[in-house]
Amino acid sequence: MSTGLLLLMTLAGAMAGMICAWRLPRAWLLLTLSAGAFGCAAALSVLLGLPWELQSGFRLGGELLHLRLDAISAFFLMLLCVLGMAGSLYSSEYWNPRHHPRSVRSGRAWWSALLIFMGLVLVASNGI
Repeated sequence: MSTGLLLLMTLAGAMAGMICAWRLPRAWLLLTLSAGAFGCAAALSVLLGLPWELQSGFRLGGELLHLRLDAISAFFLMLLCVLGMAGSLYSSEYWNPRHHPRSVRSGRAWWSALLIFMGLVLVASNGI
């Protein structure tokens, strides 16, 4: 499987998890863990092979969208995915609806958003 497809599946799983965080806690956990596994696989494919790069014709803020995953960003992406999965597992028991009924849903959604945007920072290749 190509690195780009693995990264796309990582993003799709994390975004679906963010949507499911409000009503389906088990689906959120499963989607977050699967997104982390896909992210680890993408990082591992770059660490064992060639860097991945995407340059699109899409402009964002006047700049072309340019994403890149090289060895150093793949290493940090792997760390982010492992810590994201561990934090998700831990929070499913520690920050549960019985003890924190008002904030558990938004906490899961914000955790997913944090992981998505930190991952995007790692693959961003230009100032955007």
